[in-house]
Amino acid sequence: MSTPADGASQPATAAHLWENVAYSDVVLTFGAAPAAAPATGDGQVQPLLTSIAAAVSSCNTVAAGSQSGAGGKATREPDQSASDHHDNDAFKSPPGARQLDLHAAILSVHSSVLRARLSRWSGPDRPVRINIELDDEAEVAALEDVMWGMYHGKVPAEDMTVERALLIARTANAHAVEIVLCAATAWLNQQASLAWDDVLRLCDTPATVRDRLDFKNAQAAMLQRAGDLEVAMNDEQLRKQLIELPEAAMVTLLSDDRLAVAAESTIVALAIRWAQHHGWASVPDAVASCVRLRYLDIGFLAGTAHFFPLWTPYAIALLSVGQTSPSAWQHLRKMGSVPQILAKSNELERPKSSISALHFKAVVPINELAVAFSNAVRERGTKDVLPRGGGYFAGYSWYLVPDISAVSMNPCRYTAGVFLFQSKDANGCTTGFCKHKFAVPCIANDQTNTIERAFDDVTHRDSAACGSPNFFGLSLDSDAWDATHFGRWTDDAGNLTFDVRIEV
Repeated sequence: MSTPADGASQPATAAHLWENVAYSDVVLTFGAAPAAAPATGDGQVQPLLTSIAAAVSSCNTVAAGSQSGAGGKATREPDQSASDHHDNDAFKSPPGARQLDLHAAILSVHSSVLRARLSRWSGPDRPVRINIELDDEAEVAALEDVMWGMYHGKVPAEDMTVERALLIARTANAHAVEIVLCAATAWLNQQASLAWDDVLRLCDTPATVRDRLDFKNAQAAMLQRAGDLEVAMNDEQLRKQLIELPEAAMVTLLSDDRLAVAAESTIVALAIRWAQHHGWASVPDAVASCVRLRYLDIGFLAGTAHFFPLWTPYAIALLSVGQTSPSAWQHLRKMGSVPQILAKSNELERPKSSISALHFKAVVPINELAVAFSNAVRERGTKDVLPRGGGYFAGYSWYLVPDISAVSMNPCRYTAGVFLFQSKDANGCTTGFCKHKFAVPCIANDQTNTIERAFDDVTHRDSAACGSPNFFGLSLDSDAWDATHFGRWTDDAGNLTFDVRIEV
């Protein structure tokens, strides 16, 4: 057991009884449940009668007269005795179970759960015997910490970690040990800095424990790591961590007023990707309520509404009216029949991301354009080159796609186009609905013949692509591929380089 530490949250009036077995009238035996017995060759589970019998003999029987004197250790291995009295909820303790000599008066005062167990003791002899089955060794250690804390009015300070304190809090909560639950959560609330994994542990605790925690430090730790969502989404490792967040952690992050985004559509896209990762067809209401609807394009909102059951046609129609002016929005929120998703909507605009525009390079080998040309000529149609470059911005993933397209059949002529695509990697009508402008230069090898195609205030609602179908201003003859047409823009390695910039 850990060395006691100062700083108890309540007076430790029973601390002197912790290792004093002379007055003990309760024997608490607890351990992890045994693993399932291995299956035999014929598919039947082989009972381990011998080992179970040994476990029962060693763990569930303790001679009342065999206890050590005052000052003996409170935790000890279950002893051997002929006594077989046990409470009505007893289980067959596995080998290695732990045993504590405790006091009924203390247990009854501090834990309604243990008080109920004591009241079910059916034997006339003392000590009363209580057996508790736990899931693993971590829970076994936590229960011992809880019992120690019950006597001392605090949690052990030696080797205390966030993970250990949370497990103590959960165990204290499960057994209704208020004094230890308060001490464990008080220790957690005093931690000035938290690691990412510790933040996730805090968010993943049961609500009855989580409600006692101060999340200011947890929020600060999350914002330090993912406070600029555009930056976070472009970090592969962090993007994976975001979509794996538990629901409470996702709500904590998305509801924070300090979370920076390029546009509110980033919140929607992350919520959809997160829900799909967890195997859900729609976004839970708690997460959906974090979206600040006032700052979404109505077309974008309608195109993603099937992921959000709260976004009914009625709510979307009212939101459309409310977005016409600040006064209309305030009037809408005061309506008696306004949906709660609008009435409780946070109207504060989020801080802007440090990424004011997405900038990426796309390198296309001229040989790939030649293959696309051959396929387009053969099929007399359009053939794309594999997507190039890309990044995450304003809720979308963006990438460049060159193509070769037939523009006339008599005579057969072809052009080389360059298009910008956007996607949220989600099923359904989720592309488009985002007003943006972009520029796509193709860098010339002599720096004087650079071609740039620019588009302002684009909202392509019917297609995920926008660009120039004849980017280079060339008319290609179908008789043969001639790479010299692109010689001004092809570098020594035979590549075309596009420098893309997107603003929302």
